[in-house]
Amino acid sequence: MRSPDAVREQVIRSWIDSARDDLAWADMGARTEDLRGVAQIGFHAQQAVEKLLKAVLASYDVVPEEHHDLARLLAQVHLLDRRTAEALPAVGRLTPYAAQYRYPPRPGRVHSLSRSQVLEDLEMARTACAVLESALTARIASLSGGERP
Repeated sequence: MRSPDAVREQVIRSWIDSARDDLAWADMGARTEDLRGVAQIGFHAQQAVEKLLKAVLASYDVVPEEHHDLARLLAQVHLLDRRTAEALPAVGRLTPYAAQYRYPPRPGRVHSLSRSQVLEDLEMARTACAVLESALTARIASLSGGERP
């Protein structure tokens, strides 16, 4: 039978793998000049950060809520890992990519996303992902008795 820490590590690694997939999709979208997919770049960047924030929560045995509000997730992470939370850029600004920008605008509203804005947000997401992955690597090491993964 596997230990609870081994199970937790597997859950964390699943979140990390899924986040890496999203970041790869965002990067692939960023390499194309097709402006129709600009919101999808932001969506995948947002998803990568969301999944890593949820991985941090899972590393502390917190079952993440099913929402996409990065500021709210970050507030939860801050309670458990202040150093990591405070090292992150302002990821809350990625939240609208989760739903608002993925759908046509509602009547009377306009999406004003520019490619340069989305690429700037993608760069911020990459920075956040690097910080979060580093913190998760340390968490996994602490779960497995100090060994590096």
